[in-house]
Amino acid sequence: MSAFALTWGYAYYPLLDREEFTVEEALRVRQQNHGEYRENPCYNSKNAYEEGLGIQLTPVDNSNNGKVNFFRLFPGQSDVRNRIANSVGMGSTTSARYTESGIRVKCVIDSLSADLEEDKIARDGMLMISAKGSGNANSLSHPDIIIHHRGDYSRRETRIFVQDIGRKPQYEVLPDDWILVISKFDSDVVTSWVNIRPLFMKEWNVHEAKRERNLASELERIESEEARETLEGILDNLQIPEVLEGHAINQSEFEREIDRRLEDGDISSLSVANKIKALYLRRNGINSTFINGLGNEVEWGEIAGFAGGSDDD
Repeated sequence: MSAFALTWGYAYYPLLDREEFTVEEALRVRQQNHGEYRENPCYNSKNAYEEGLGIQLTPVDNSNNGKVNFFRLFPGQSDVRNRIANSVGMGSTTSARYTESGIRVKCVIDSLSADLEEDKIARDGMLMISAKGSGNANSLSHPDIIIHHRGDYSRRETRIFVQDIGRKPQYEVLPDDWILVISKFDSDVVTSWVNIRPLFMKEWNVHEAKRERNLASELERIESEEARETLEGILDNLQIPEVLEGHAINQSEFEREIDRRLEDGDISSLSVANKIKALYLRRNGINSTFINGLGNEVEWGEIAGFAGGSDDD
């Protein structure tokens, strides 16, 4: 990254206590001061300024080249850059000293803390009640943002950690944690919630789809493990003999034992019960059937979703 890669469309002007101070207004201030701007500079945000973490900005006039005007970082400012890096747990990293990663992370965390909760598109899309800073952004061992969801959502909260070059979580990432990787976010995106929001929501949808796949895979693993362990217990207790191939099992002792355990809560779900039945038949190389409650002959393997193969697949 270059020293001047980050850009802002608006700034905070402390002299007038004005937020969303435009580049054109800042250029007029500079002109009124005969080109001397440093006495009354703009900053990246009011919150950052009040925290003592404000970055001084300077306006760039592109009126003669047809490009959009913007604010960029005022040169130097090593002290505040170091303070910002420390505020997001990056004080000891090379990336924070020689790149803008620390400032990028700070901008995104500040935007999420200040704007996410009030954004209707985000609230509706995430079924969100609230979004607050965790108060631990200076630690890589904690998430940065805590989102609380409505009661009709699949979980109560989502914990966000903002990851960029030189900043990764140093804690166990759980299914309800979202690692928001911003390393590919352009420098004119991370400085504005209006620009962050479209990418943020896109990444949220990707995260949710991946989470659902992971949860489904984990549920399948847990159910299969339960089915294997339960089958061993049933066979040990009942000493059930092998079933001849093609034989339709109706109200067998094996089936009754599964139904009894399911009713008593010893088997967690019907899905697991079907896996136990199919697993027993597969171990014996049998493509057998049972009579269901409607009196129909049904293959156990089809009910449990198995399509051949061994139980070690």
